Amino acid sequence: MKYLSDAKEFLEKELKCKIEIISAEKSEHPKALVAEPEKPGIFIE
Repeated sequence: MKYLSDAKEFLEKELKCKIEIISAEKSEHPKALVAEPEKPGIFIE
């Protein structure tokens, strides 16, 4: 998850949106169930 945190600012600028990084353990979204180490579940709203 560190690589996502490191890329957060870059991604926000490139995608022109706010990015929130939440660990799968703390998320209530169903997409969190498919997250695995080094394979994040990505949810775009």
